[in-house]
Amino acid sequence: MDLTSIDLTTSSDKLRIISHFNKILNGEEIWNFEDIYFLGNTQNLMSPRDIYSLAYSLNYYRQKHKNDNREWINAVYNTLINAEFVLIKTNIKLATDLDLLLRQKWDLPDNYAFEKIRQNFMHELLKYISTQDESAITQQLHILELEHLSDLKTGFETAYEQVNKIYFQ
Repeated sequence: MDLTSIDLTTSSDKLRIISHFNKILNGEEIWNFEDIYFLGNTQNLMSPRDIYSLAYSLNYYRQKHKNDNREWINAVYNTLINAEFVLIKTNIKLATDLDLLLRQKWDLPDNYAFEKIRQNFMHELLKYISTQDESAITQQLHILELEHLSDLKTGFETAYEQVNKIYFQ
C-alpha cells in the first residue's frame, strides 16, 4: 500500500488491528516484540490519530522501561521513525508533534547511527515541507552517496519523491 496506494484490506481487518492495539492503549497488555513489529507492518492501514496514539504509547513505554537489548532498541526506534514518515504523508500536524516528541530524550549512542540518520532525515523532511528549502535534504543525499550508503540513499530519495508528490504537485 505504501508504494501503490492500493488498500487491499477490509474494514473488519482494520478494526481487528485497532482492537489488538487497544489492549495496549488501555493498559491490559504491555508492548512486546510482536506488537512492535505488528505496528511497523500495519501503520499504513491506520488513521493518523491511531498511529500517533500508538507511537506516543510506545515512546512512553520505551522511556519508562529501559531496555539495553539491541534488537529491542532497533525495533522500537525504527517503528517510531516509520510512524513519523507515515504521518508526514498523512497528517503534517501529528507528524510535527511526533517529531518533537521523538527528538526529546533519545540519547542514542553513535552505534545507532542508522536510526539517528533516519530520524534526522524525517526532521529535515518536515522542515522542507514548511520551507520548501531542499538544501538539507540534498546535503544528506550527497553525504550518503559519499559514504557509499546507496540503499539508504535510494530509500530517502523515494521518501523525498513521495513527499514532493503529496505536497508540491
